Amino acid sequence: MKVGLALYCDRPSLELADLAVAAEEAGFAEMWWADHYNARELATVLTLSVIRTSRIRIGTGVTSVLLRHPAVLASLYASLAELSDGRVIAGLGPGGWEVSAELNVTTSSPLGATREATVMLQQLLSGGVVEASQGRHFPAHKAALRFSPPVRVPIYLAGRGPRMLELAGELADGVITHGLAPSYLSLVRERRQVGAERAGRAAESCEIALWVEVALGERPQALARLRLRSVLMVGGGYDEGLIPKYGLDPEQVMKVRMAVRAGDPAGAISLITDEMVEAFNLGGPADWLVEKLKNLEELGVDSVMLSLGEGAKTSEIEELGRALKEVVS
Repeated sequence: MKVGLALYCDRPSLELADLAVAAEEAGFAEMWWADHYNARELATVLTLSVIRTSRIRIGTGVTSVLLRHPAVLASLYASLAELSDGRVIAGLGPGGWEVSAELNVTTSSPLGATREATVMLQQLLSGGVVEASQGRHFPAHKAALRFSPPVRVPIYLAGRGPRMLELAGELADGVITHGLAPSYLSLVRERRQVGAERAGRAAESCEIALWVEVALGERPQALARLRLRSVLMVGGGYDEGLIPKYGLDPEQVMKVRMAVRAGDPAGAISLITDEMVEAFNLGGPADWLVEKLKNLEELGVDSVMLSLGEGAKTSEIEELGRALKEVVS
């Protein structure tokens, strides 16, 4: 199993590049940058990260297909692949809550837009031409890049629901998802298989990448630190049918969701239980964390994207790397 680091673009770009260097030196195989319009610009952070590192694979976790036309994304990822000697990963999805809530960018079919963006991106990155008749969500007329990446750029799709998981199994090199319960990971494997069969390929062609918030320390203190970071993961806008798959009580989760939608963060945090925290996050001593990661591998997880939350420090990255030395090396 590959162990990667997930980071936020929450400080000056040159400082973020220092974190990329720290992640590589700590032994992580991959690092993923979250893409939000109100943070530092994705292209700048990715470029600096690529220039400052030499081994670690660098991806977007994830960028919204609704905010950047697939042709623009194709140019970005092809340029980064050229600059990094093929170390870049394209992580895509419909986007987080701020895309619709703050920018009023919406679509009647997030699934359809993601499918179209993925197919268009694959065509452009492989030297193809996108005709006007091919696009419903993203207009194009004989669009094509004037250069090609030196290697194939892998594409990962973010999703939790069954149909997005199937789409990843059908089209993508990986799926980025959330949830630690064996029942949920079983659903991920099943839906990936359905999508892969639809495309006539092996399910293993699409890796399962799990985004996990982590905190090192004694269990009670670590869980307390993860409580705030659990609010949107628990109370976000995912399919209500997934709640039992996460091993959670639907009535309790819906109370958190109502508090989030009402703009009551304090109320939402007060409703977060230890069970909710542990449905999505890992908090505990180093040896405990190592065993949990090994268990996830046994459940079919191919890679983990470990997040230290906003404000992650170089010292925390180094500490996490040391703690996980037997699985990150």
